[in-house]
Amino acid sequence: MRILLTSALLAALGLFDVPARAAERSAVIEYRQQVMRTLEAQFQAIMLIVTRDTSPENLHSHLSAALLTARMLPRAFEPRAPGGSSLPQVWTQWDDFAKHVREFEASVAIAAEAARNGTKPADVLYHIDAISCRDCHDLYRRD
Repeated sequence: MRILLTSALLAALGLFDVPARAAERSAVIEYRQQVMRTLEAQFQAIMLIVTRDTSPENLHSHLSAALLTARMLPRAFEPRAPGGSSLPQVWTQWDDFAKHVREFEASVAIAAEAARNGTKPADVLYHIDAISCRDCHDLYRRD
């Protein structure tokens, strides 16, 4: 009887663990999405500066914020929580995905340095064009 009671208790605890794991996975996905939204917001501001000459004095600040956010990307995806807009290939082709993230970060760093050194926003566009979000999104994101 005691073995049956212990087994029932362990099974019940396992059932309670399922919603907790689902909630944790959901929070990981939500965090990852917030990081990506932050990055998107920075690039929207950057493109307004570059294409419409809006607040060019803030270009370096936006690129610096984008760089800090880009540096968060690997850790945001490391929990390997499938879902959201991420395709399974993020995790099944992790090395390639991580390579894209590192290349993206390096391109943002180059653009931020160019802006810091006083490069005109229109010329910083060259570095921004080298930052291809689309390449990674085509491979690893559901639209």
